[in-house]
Amino acid sequence: MVLKGQSVETGLFTAMVDTMTHRGPDDRGIWAEGHVALGMRRLSIIDVAHGHQPLHSTDRQVVCVGNGELYDHRTHRESILASGRTLATSSDIEIAPHMLQKHGELFIQRIEGMFGLALFDRQAHRLYVYRDRMGIKPMFFNATQNHVVFASDVNVILRSGLVRPEVDPVAIDHYYNSRFGAGCGLTFFKGIKALLPGQYLVIDTDTLHTEVREFSHFMQLDRSPLERLTLNEAADRLDHLLRESVRKRLMSEVPLGTLLSSGIDSSLLTAMANKLLGADIDAFTVSYDDPRADETAEAAFTAQHLGIQLHPCKVSSAQYAELLPMAVQRHEGPLSHPNSVPVHMVTQLARDKGYKVLLSGEGADELFAGYGRTHNLSRLQAITGRYPALLLRLLAATGLKFDAREAGMLAAISNKDMRALAKGYFSVARGEGKNAADPLFDALADQMRPKHLLNDMLQLEQHTYLQELLLRQDKMSMWSSMEVRVPFVGDPAVVAFANILPFGLKYDDVLNKKVLRLVAERYLPKEVCYRPKRGFGSPIGAWLRGKDGLGALADKLATDSVLDSVTMRRYSTALTEHRAGKADHEEFLFKSTCHMLWAKAYLT
Repeated sequence: MVLKGQSVETGLFTAMVDTMTHRGPDDRGIWAEGHVALGMRRLSIIDVAHGHQPLHSTDRQVVCVGNGELYDHRTHRESILASGRTLATSSDIEIAPHMLQKHGELFIQRIEGMFGLALFDRQAHRLYVYRDRMGIKPMFFNATQNHVVFASDVNVILRSGLVRPEVDPVAIDHYYNSRFGAGCGLTFFKGIKALLPGQYLVIDTDTLHTEVREFSHFMQLDRSPLERLTLNEAADRLDHLLRESVRKRLMSEVPLGTLLSSGIDSSLLTAMANKLLGADIDAFTVSYDDPRADETAEAAFTAQHLGIQLHPCKVSSAQYAELLPMAVQRHEGPLSHPNSVPVHMVTQLARDKGYKVLLSGEGADELFAGYGRTHNLSRLQAITGRYPALLLRLLAATGLKFDAREAGMLAAISNKDMRALAKGYFSVARGEGKNAADPLFDALADQMRPKHLLNDMLQLEQHTYLQELLLRQDKMSMWSSMEVRVPFVGDPAVVAFANILPFGLKYDDVLNKKVLRLVAERYLPKEVCYRPKRGFGSPIGAWLRGKDGLGALADKLATDSVLDSVTMRRYSTALTEHRAGKADHEEFLFKSTCHMLWAKAYLT
């Protein structure tokens, strides 16, 4: 936090820091000097006894606070000590102030990790705020001529009293019409922005001039040549890279477990972690009474094969409804994913059993073509290669054999209109909605190449939809005071390799995640490796039809005038039709429910 013309009031700043006690219940660290203040809450994982923050350079001219993990810190420690500097702790974060002095503000390019870091160079009067290159850890900020305030939680910024909570209508439009929340770089609050992955703030603490810079190119799709490997060669490389990523993410001085579902991603990571640790690793899974959503039997089969203990977390409609209002506040915006609450509940179960760190398979779908919509895009692209352009335009215009979204995407492929194609691909509005302009999204879509359409779309997934998944995971797990690590997308080497693989090694007309499944065969039974994708769902539709739990919450909200009258009437009508079985309004009802809970918490 930096103020112009006044000193930071310590009592208020302490209250701001304590707003995110759930992110770090073990310790509080605050440093303030005149109009500049840094603070953090610590979840102690590395150097539990001595890693108190803020941390300083040897000459104490650079002050640092950080959230997350720097996995290669031991390598950098050796270089720092060899240069004559001293290190007071074994904390991974302590390398950051020394590396800033040694390498300058782009020192962060040399570091592998998931992090939000803030470093104040007292001599240069410069404050640097970094977000990791894949966006695993969040960072938000509000900058005016009179103040700059930043934090891992939006609630901290609001607690400052410097920003009045107002809705950003563009973000709300994105929320209802796309798959990735508020949109690139936006929050649901007007004036509060998110640093994009690989970005950092540079703040002149004298003038409060603030500039956003990049240390890793978020606004650029990977243009490396596609490697020509056989499927077996690709599996060998991926096996090695993924094992190394998992090994680095086992770095912990506290108990570590895994999140395990029926899917190949979490099953493979659990098997690798169990083998690398040389000891049994506990796993945690979500359980429902509804067999269409429950994955406990499949997860138990994998756990039994590996000889590890599985801890199911039972989620009911009543529990879900009770936790949903606070989930919205912890997420600091309407939830995009119904499974957000179960993520909190399963990580809370792990925390209650003494764990502080879990591994997750998040990101594998975006790297290796795991989604059904990727299959649909592949099908549409194949159609464009089989029929004359004139016939395709006719089919798209009339909608024959295609729904409105598919017809629009088919036309966009034929016309090489990458913006229209990308918007259709990520749309959730069945062709409806305003689809508000998103300059960052459009700039990314403009870089897509028809020749490499499918691979480029996967990278667009990583830059957009994956960001919402990572935000959900961070917010819901940190609500439980639990750190979740993501070996698939946390390691730049794994991401870079996946992005240069030819699409045919990831997907064909029959099988997705081809190369990943081949790797999994080396660790798991084929029955596990070739299960169809189920997705991490919650039985929201069924619960909304009931009159208790989530259904009761929906009934209560339907009588409130939280949103505009048109939306409230549509909500009541959709709820009635959904319960009568006349239509499936699950997605609209869920999003509207969360929107109302958010508005009640922040805008009333």
